[in-house]
Amino acid sequence: HSHTSRRNGARKAGDTLHCTPGGTACGGPASAHVLVWDRRKAMLLHRHATSKACRQKGTSRALRAAALPSCGTPYVLVAAEPSRAHDKAGHPECAARIDAVLEALQASGLLASGVVQLLGSSRTPTPGELAEVHPKKYIERLAEISSTLEQPTMVDESTYMAPGSLDAVLAGLGCALDLADHLDVGSRCSSGGGVSASSGGGTSARSAGGAHSVSGASSATAPVAPAAVFALIRPPGHHVLPNRPMGFGLINSVSVVTRYLQRTHGVGRILVFDFDVHHGNGTMEIFDNDPEVLYI
Repeated sequence: HSHTSRRNGARKAGDTLHCTPGGTACGGPASAHVLVWDRRKAMLLHRHATSKACRQKGTSRALRAAALPSCGTPYVLVAAEPSRAHDKAGHPECAARIDAVLEALQASGLLASGVVQLLGSSRTPTPGELAEVHPKKYIERLAEISSTLEQPTMVDESTYMAPGSLDAVLAGLGCALDLADHLDVGSRCSSGGGVSASSGGGTSARSAGGAHSVSGASSATAPVAPAAVFALIRPPGHHVLPNRPMGFGLINSVSVVTRYLQRTHGVGRILVFDFDVHHGNGTMEIFDNDPEVLYI
């Protein structure tokens, strides 16, 4: 099945996404099921399109997540990496953050329904991919520190490193790069579309109206490109400068993925939408002189 919005552009309250036939049974006729984005609740609500309540704008009834039908193509493809080797007791930026989100996804029924699917990834970024944002000497210095530490140690007022931190963080970045390869960017970019990358503890990418948005269990790979991807990874990297760790982060992951989309997939205009409460000074600085990337 594929999910397409009635409107071009950003989702708003009441936007409807229809399930259309694509080879896998959805538990009923395609016309009987719709997904509606609720802006106030910031979640997808599944509804019966044929019900009288659904036909009356603003009065349709959401089904419980457990009742969602299983669709062959995920609405959101998620890759998760807790990076457990990068952890420090008592620090707010910890592996438990990823565990909490995965538990919430499981409890919501979104995984069972197929609205969200998990992608297994074992990819490691190449030196060339990292060098698009971080100089080789910086990565070598992180590797040296990480390999010599005997216990988690603060490297500035908010950022720590632990034994094995660099490999753990790069595993998360590999997840994000894998997800970037699952985006169907070719057809949209050739017709003048752009890509939008979101940053705020994880990295997400969304397709809507000819554009994509890029924002860090069991594994499943969708047979066709998902409507959106989300890298559930840590630590956040939007404060990280090319030559300096900062603000919990060691690698500016969303910047590496953005450069990867530019260099490998030939993506033109990219919007980096940072939904963290703090300003991503590192991401802004990295793309300050790039006319093809807009940071908000």
